[in-house]
Amino acid sequence: RPKHPITAASSANIAASRASNVIVEPIACTDTPQTLTLFDSTPGGNGGSSSLSKTNAGSLARSYSVQGRPIDDVVAELGLKRLDVVKVDVEGAELLVVRGAAETLKRFHPKLILEVVPRQLANMGTSLEELEAFVRSLGYNSTRPVDYKNREWTVQ
Repeated sequence: RPKHPITAASSANIAASRASNVIVEPIACTDTPQTLTLFDSTPGGNGGSSSLSKTNAGSLARSYSVQGRPIDDVVAELGLKRLDVVKVDVEGAELLVVRGAAETLKRFHPKLILEVVPRQLANMGTSLEELEAFVRSLGYNSTRPVDYKNREWTVQ
């Protein structure tokens, strides 16, 4: 069976960087175990715009079924003892990812870097205010901009 295009691209990037400590898991990070539809925006020219929202992925996106799993489950399976940084850039599904990582974030208190685009959040049925309130409920209380879309959160 051929590799999913997004998994193949990830593997190619890892090989190009010569990273030896990376595991590619062909899953979508979400709040509960479930099968989801991922809209792959690669045919439109930017695979980085792939999303669980067809609107966010664009009109040329192709759909694939993917397994969605909470980060908490994956971290437990891998037996991780340390986690320093979590970067979430999922075209509007940031709240789903953070909800599925709640125990991990409370346990390890990694730096949390979230891409925040209000329009993309709205297309996924949430808002910047709801995302920020949830992050704060996990003990994150300090934030700073990284760039025009990304914010870094820390526990202080």
